[in-house]
Amino acid sequence: MQSLAHHRHHKWQSRAIALILLMLLPALAFSKTAPSLEITGNASEAVTHNIQALIDLSRYPCHPPQAQYGLIRRQIIANSTGALQAMGYYDSQLNLSTDENSNCVSFTLDVNTGPPVILTHLKVEITGDAAQDPAFSTLLEKTQLAIGQRLQHDRYSNLKKSLQQHLISRGYVQGELTVHTLEVDTKQHRASITLHVDSGPRYHFGEISLTGSVLERSRVNAYVSFQEGEPYDSGRMLQTQQAFLGAG
Repeated sequence: MQSLAHHRHHKWQSRAIALILLMLLPALAFSKTAPSLEITGNASEAVTHNIQALIDLSRYPCHPPQAQYGLIRRQIIANSTGALQAMGYYDSQLNLSTDENSNCVSFTLDVNTGPPVILTHLKVEITGDAAQDPAFSTLLEKTQLAIGQRLQHDRYSNLKKSLQQHLISRGYVQGELTVHTLEVDTKQHRASITLHVDSGPRYHFGEISLTGSVLERSRVNAYVSFQEGEPYDSGRMLQTQQAFLGAG
């Protein structure tokens, strides 16, 4: 009887321990393993996300050595400043505090964005054959840059990249972005953008040669979406390639 009672008691203890472990699993799963950063102040949600995207504290332990605190603080301030300037805030005030008494050290960054830099001058000039290309006109109509709006560096970079991609994809082999300047007056909180595209001549499709096919020439030609002498367009080249690949 004593052996049976001991067995039951041991079995009950095992179940109790298992239950306690199951209860602890959620806490263990969500326990912090690295310092955290909280952002307060008047920064918008978009600006806050941009700051958080540039600050990575995951490589630091929950309680970094004292020698690392200065490095972490400099990283937070420098990256936050860069993130704010990218969103058009060049006159921000940052106040960083540290809480070392919690289970895992936490930082609080209080952000006062200050007045934004406003785009007051925007000039995009296109010369060469591309000046008559409707694709470039459509691109400029859809750009998110506009006078009177807050400066956002990514929109400026995206427009530059799109102009260069259009030159390549639409056959302006000699084209280049000859002027691309972004000037910021931090005292007056205003910005100026100037872009100049010199496309040169637009290239055209030359002689079309098809080899290696056992199909009739007329049937093969049906898959080609461009003709000799037409302006070059990489999209039509890709369409032709996909048509052949899908023909079996």
